Amino acid sequence: MCDESAVTCVAFTGVLCVFAGASHDAWLATVKLSRTANTLLHTCRSYALADAYGPVAPFNAASLILVACAVIISSTWSENYGARGENPVSLLFAGVQSIRSDGRILMIGMVTAVFEAVLYVFIFIWTPSLQRRAQGTGSETHTPEVATVVPLGLVFAAYMVSKMCGTYLFKHLERATTPEEGLHIVLLTGATALGLCAYVESFLATLVLQCIYECAVGVYWPVVCTYRNKYMSEKLRTTTITLFRVPLNFMVVVGLHDISDFADTHVYLCSAVALVGMMGVSITMTK
Repeated sequence: MCDESAVTCVAFTGVLCVFAGASHDAWLATVKLSRTANTLLHTCRSYALADAYGPVAPFNAASLILVACAVIISSTWSENYGARGENPVSLLFAGVQSIRSDGRILMIGMVTAVFEAVLYVFIFIWTPSLQRRAQGTGSETHTPEVATVVPLGLVFAAYMVSKMCGTYLFKHLERATTPEEGLHIVLLTGATALGLCAYVESFLATLVLQCIYECAVGVYWPVVCTYRNKYMSEKLRTTTITLFRVPLNFMVVVGLHDISDFADTHVYLCSAVALVGMMGVSITMTK
């Protein structure tokens, strides 16, 4: 079970993800590559801090940085109130109507909810699955001592490199495919990588497959942003995206409730099946 501090961090992360999901997609697609590179750099620094001063050091450093950011933001940023004259209730109903009237918006919302739910589940499963494979055991519960075997900071940095590569590949992918085709490629790649993770027991092979999945995630963000900009009106985009956060968070809570009772191979397989299902939905609804 997670301790209270971990649960609190996850809760605040969920709130931040809602804001991130409702942000301007064009801006998000533009800065994604630089943000990923910065994340890679800070991950390496955090790993160095943990190696030199212990596992709590990165968290202490992060707390100081967050306080500094809060001071800078509160003193230099002006508040963006959006369209103050709009009635939130009317925007909500208009968002629901846009989903009902356009199957493409419904499809991208469904795909977004399932893909990001799988991503959140992956965040919880990658550490124990790698630790178990490093230990060389079967699907039984891993022991805490194995945590010293796997350099989790460097593994996370490898994920960030993979995600950065995926975002870079999008530049070439968008010239050769439509947003719909790009989304199909992302879903197929992610499903294949996670599905194979359920059948391999090699630590290195699992890490490579996880990096391939993270590469697909790197392609996913600009692809889905492009798709939203193409089919969602700017006025209702934030409302529509936020509506689909409800089923997303519900699936995450249900998926993580008893995740410790299942072998990681079963979680990987279920995640792959979910992505394949969404690929079928996407193909069917965009014909």
